[in-house]
Amino acid sequence: MDKKYINDIVKKIADGDDEAFEILYKTMCPILEAFLYNKLVSKYLIKDVINDTFLKVIEKSKTRMLFINCFSWIITIAKNTALNYNKKYSREYMTESNVDPTFDSESEEAELLDIETAISALTSNEREILLYKTDDLTFKEISSIMKISESSSKRLFEKSRRKFMQELYGKEDL
Repeated sequence: MDKKYINDIVKKIADGDDEAFEILYKTMCPILEAFLYNKLVSKYLIKDVINDTFLKVIEKSKTRMLFINCFSWIITIAKNTALNYNKKYSREYMTESNVDPTFDSESEEAELLDIETAISALTSNEREILLYKTDDLTFKEISSIMKISESSSKRLFEKSRRKFMQELYGKEDL
């Protein structure tokens, strides 16, 4: 993903271009969905957080002076919005099951439970870096978002990948 492209789109949004907003939404929505998937107390809140994120982007883009690294800026807004939603809705969703009710087969439920168990064994940084790599971000982009060095992001990714695979498949030599 070209950061300059995102920067230009946000600048156009600040200038009042509605078509630019549609382009940004279509470009960033799948990325934000993947990013937010394990950050919220309920998967059903993802669209609400994304919508609030884009409302804040529209509102804040008008006061933004520099249009540099808008991609990271949008990710940060989504992360902070998700934290606020978690505080607000955590009690409401505490008793709710984490298994998606749309699964019919017991094997799919068991597989989902295995994946959720493997994910829950990871720290928040380990989950975060795996999501970023799933979104095809470079280690340089990841290190900028997570505020760590590029080599640290590579080590953390490899450690996280191995830990996830070990939790999921129970093999030591992955």
